[in-house]
Amino acid sequence: MKNTSTFISVLLFLAVMSACKTEPSPDEVFDETKGKLDNAKLISFELMMLWENPLIDEVDTIRMSLELGKEKSESFEYNFIGRTEESDLVYQEDVILNVNHTDSTLVLKDKKEDLARYLDNAFFNFSPIGLLKKKGWAYIGDTSIANKNYLNYRQIEMDTVIEKKDVLLENHLFLNPSNLLFDKYERRLFHDGKKGQFITVNFSNYKLSGEGEFPRY
Repeated sequence: MKNTSTFISVLLFLAVMSACKTEPSPDEVFDETKGKLDNAKLISFELMMLWENPLIDEVDTIRMSLELGKEKSESFEYNFIGRTEESDLVYQEDVILNVNHTDSTLVLKDKKEDLARYLDNAFFNFSPIGLLKKKGWAYIGDTSIANKNYLNYRQIEMDTVIEKKDVLLENHLFLNPSNLLFDKYERRLFHDGKKGQFITVNFSNYKLSGEGEFPRY
């Protein structure tokens, strides 16, 4: 009887301790996700960009992939290979290689001014790695996308008046708490409170590793 009472007491203690555990806050989940990406030596994923053209009411779809490898360099912290159907943009050993598949041309750049221009590119700027460089991300609520729950974080890039128009530019990252990765990004532009151009990027097929060598192009 005594053993039974002890067993029940242990179960009750564990139940109480489990109930006392608090879920991580949205800020803690964000920091954990950022740390997960920051600590990875090798990262790769695919991007599908939906680029609205509000003037003609059309949406362009651009598919890309990006491979990143941590690198100690004065110019940039990652080696990378960015690919689209038409071209590849490669940065390795402080050299930029721009390969155009449509006309079979190749451009090689190694001067600092050229590196700075090419390193400011859509592959990186529209990726979670590049977006997390921006300051001021704040959790604004949960949202459901395709029957999945996401944490929505917003960063205000611009809130000003241009030519007597109120201009608001917001960045949104949607974090999947089940795998601690960002599945979606939206860039939202408003003029006088009305919707302007929206750009949406969906991320998929993540691969993260803490070891290994970055592939040579």
